[in-house]
Amino acid sequence: MTELDVTAPELRQRTDALLSVKMALVGLLIAIDAQWIGATDFVVDPVSAVKVVAVVSGLASISWFYAVMRPVERFQVLCAETAVLLAFSAAAAVLSVLVIPTTCR
Repeated sequence: MTELDVTAPELRQRTDALLSVKMALVGLLIAIDAQWIGATDFVVDPVSAVKVVAVVSGLASISWFYAVMRPVERFQVLCAETAVLLAFSAAAAVLSVLVIPTTCR
């Protein structure tokens, strides 16, 4: 059996497992950001943070809807992956800004 010979349920399991790993990594980045921000005098713009949380929450809600209430798998995966990408980008950007002062001394 090759990589291309997987069945739809197997592919769905792999996709779900990868999404879980991605969400765990984003959670880890957010935890590192929170610890670092708490230990420094860095200030997060609350309006921007609320905007990111709102969009990510909206995409996650749409993803859940299209997974549970009205199954359209491709659109559901698109929304879920976009939410993870946006959350990762925001968390990585904050971490990048936190790291710069420590590396430029």
